Formats: sequence, C-alpha cells, structure tokens
Amino acid sequence: MMAKRNDGEGSVRERPNGLFEARLRLPDGTRRSFYGKTRKEVVGKLHEAQRTVEQGHVPAPARLMLGDFLEDYFVTAPPPGLAPKTLQHYRMAVKHYIAPALGKLKLRDVTRPRVQAMLNGLSERGLSAATVIHARATLSVALEKARGDGLVTDNAAKRAETPTLTRRKVKALSPADARGILDAFTGHYLEPLVTVALGTGARQAELLGLSWEDVKLDAGTITIDKQLQRVEGEYRLTRPKSETSNRTLTLPPVAVEALRRERVRQMEARLVAGDAWEGSGRVFVTALGGYLHGSTVTHTFQKRLAAAGLDRIRWHDLRHGCASLLLAQGTPMRVVMEQLGHAQIALTANTYSHVAPALMQDAADGLQRALGGV
Repeated sequence: MMAKRNDGEGSVRERPNGLFEARLRLPDGTRRSFYGKTRKEVVGKLHEAQRTVEQGHVPAPARLMLGDFLEDYFVTAPPPGLAPKTLQHYRMAVKHYIAPALGKLKLRDVTRPRVQAMLNGLSERGLSAATVIHARATLSVALEKARGDGLVTDNAAKRAETPTLTRRKVKALSPADARGILDAFTGHYLEPLVTVALGTGARQAELLGLSWEDVKLDAGTITIDKQLQRVEGEYRLTRPKSETSNRTLTLPPVAVEALRRERVRQMEARLVAGDAWEGSGRVFVTALGGYLHGSTVTHTFQKRLAAAGLDRIRWHDLRHGCASLLLAQGTPMRVVMEQLGHAQIALTANTYSHVAPALMQDAADGLQRALGGV
C-alpha cells in the first residue's frame, strides 16, 4: 500500500503523450499539476512550486487566466484605499490594451517576451509613450499582487521596456501674459476662478472641490483637502492626488479681493434664486449654486481667450504659469514644490527647468553687483 503523501510533496511521471507531469499536494488537500517536455523542466516547475508553498503561498491554478485575475483584482475586489480616478485609469488600461492582447493567457504563462510584444504592438498602433508606459505600469501592479500572493514567481512587466517619455515643455507666462489673461476675464463669471488659479497654482479639480469652509479671507488662505473629479461618468468629491496635495496656500491680495466679490455675488444670487438655489457649498459654482464641472470650465476658458484675441493655452498652463512666475521672482524651488503639492522636488525641478537660465542670469547679475559694486 502506497503511503499517503504529505503537504508539499510531489511526484513526476511521464504521460502517454510523451509530456512529463509533476503533481503537488497543496495544504488545502487539492493537487496541482505542472507539465513540461522533459523531466528536468517539470522537476524545475515542481521545485519552484514547493518553494512557494513553503513560503505560505499557493501556486497559481493551471487554468487561471490573466484576464480573470485582472477582472477580480481591478473590478470585483479592487484594493482598498485606491483613489477612484486611479482605479478608473487602471480599468481602462486593462479593457483597451492589456486584456485584448494577453487576457486569454494563463497567469503563469505571462512572460517578459509576451509583455514586450504587447507593448511593442501598442507603440506600433501609434499610441503615445505615456499610454504605453501606463499600460505596463497597470500590468505591473497586478502582477506584483499576484507575486505577493504566490500565484506567480516573477513580475514580467517590470522587466519589459517602454518608449522614452519626452516631457512636454510647459508654458511659461510673463507678468504681461498673466495680466492679459486676468483682463480678458474681468467681469466674467470665471474671473475669480482664473484669478485664484493664477495666484496659487492649484489644480483645476482642487479649486472646483473647494468649499467656503476651506477659505479664510481675513487670513488670506485656502486649505486644499479634496478635489472634484469625473469618475466613471459622474462627478465626485475625492481625496487629493497625494498626501502632499493636502496643503494650505496663501492667496495674493488680488485673489482675496476676487473671492470677497464672489462671496457677495453668491449671497445676492441666492436671495434671488430662492428655493431654486442648489447650495452645493462650493466656492466656484454655476448660476444656481450647483457644482461647476471641469469640462464646462475648460471649454468656456478657451472660448473666452479666443474672443479676447489671446493665444490658446490649456487650463493647466495657469498652474505652470504661476510656478514659472514664482521661480522668475527668485522663489526657492522647495517653496514652489510645496505650493504645487508635488511629492518630490525633482518633479518640480524637471518640469520647470526651462526657467533656470533666466534665474541663473539673475543670480549672475546679483553676484556682479555684490563683487563689482555695479
């Protein structure tokens, strides 16, 4: 009588079709089979699986498909604490790029060459480097989870190569540019929003999520701890992009005055609207006090610039404009980093490196005055 095998023990046999099969008994009493063309190959798979069991994990089921794993991880039971917008971006990458190319592969058959082929295919379709990089990052997040759970022993996406991302040169605004934009919106309902955007460098979603409770006009500050984002077709108040995005910003006097006028305007509009007032509590609102959506702001912003005969810029260029103006005035890079809510100073420095030549010239002029007395 053959003795009962203990958990983690395995056996190898040659099948009638010439393939070799290794069988492994798992702690839950089930058995897992591994196949290979040679005894050496299948023994290697068996030993790898045994090490996985020893570490307290369970090897991936032979039939577990990547597509099913991605569905479970990003849709059925997504990781807690993941920002809704981030989760939405992960799901889109899975749906449009990863699942069509690799979804029908067994999870344990997702190799670096196969991941590389997918990424190369995305590039050949003309997709941007940023999109290809995001697709790899999404797959890497999922495979790292699978590796941590012992379902795979390797994160194949980490070793795949992506195109080099060419950072777009941001729009630097001169003081004259900034004043021209403010003049174009004088008396317009977006005037306070544009003024605060230029005066603080806050992201559009952060400003649209701002409530009057976050504004201290006497102190001249706003506190950012939420943002209004469109997630899966609807607008929601969500947490900021990162912990460093939670911050209190000092307003320039021109922004304080713009908010004072807006506060009075809203109080008057509320009296006129009566029961029709929606009362969202936001600082920047529709005519009836409801949520002001980002798409509306962006479209109206572009339309107003064109009507004023100004060059077309993106809304996000107001953020860049604020940063470049601060740097041009000699504001330390770390202060600008904190103003923008960047997580790392390297991001700030790399993004605004084009401002550096002007700063260096200013520094050289200052040194000449100090040393040469001129």
